[in-house]
Amino acid sequence: LPSSYLYGRSKTWNKEHFKAFASRRGMIPTRPYIAGNFSWPMLLYPHMKNKDIMWCPSDTSVKNDPAARVSYYWKAAIDAAWYGGPDGKGPICRKEGDFDYPADQMLLYERVGWHSSGVGRGLVDGVTINVAWVDGHVSSKRISSSGYTPDEVPAEPLPKSGVGEPAWYNFNYEKGRESERNSSTAQLWDPHIYGDWLPSRL
Repeated sequence: LPSSYLYGRSKTWNKEHFKAFASRRGMIPTRPYIAGNFSWPMLLYPHMKNKDIMWCPSDTSVKNDPAARVSYYWKAAIDAAWYGGPDGKGPICRKEGDFDYPADQMLLYERVGWHSSGVGRGLVDGVTINVAWVDGHVSSKRISSSGYTPDEVPAEPLPKSGVGEPAWYNFNYEKGRESERNSSTAQLWDPHIYGDWLPSRL
């Protein structure tokens, strides 16, 4: 899977490199084999054929500037797993086959809820977002364990709290319950233990 390594070439997970990789439009189209800092839209554009799919039709933000943010953000847990977690001490997961729950792990998600009751609310609890999963399917999900606050609108790829959905996982499959996201021992990036277990859109 692509990762923010292709943005900053860091050997360990770098929060600022991730934020740029996860959200910036960049120069499109581009050639990934030319040296540079690449965001996910730059890397995947040759496969898209249509740049407009990077934006929700309800997203009215400026789209022509290379620094513009796209409507769909790369998930931090997926990116950190490429490095073995933020501290680099866990299992390194870089391919789809490395993920134990590909149908329950977000890959891309809407950076705010533009639909239903989510308009203007950011990524707080109860907001519905459209999501693309690691296994390739797409669905609408309602955020139930957000680390974002109402003042984080429009949302960044990482909540100020550092934890919560949709940037990090919210469910511990080993224990069969919602993750203890405020626990110092929670590994909310590990795709062998955690995933996204969110309610369907109501």
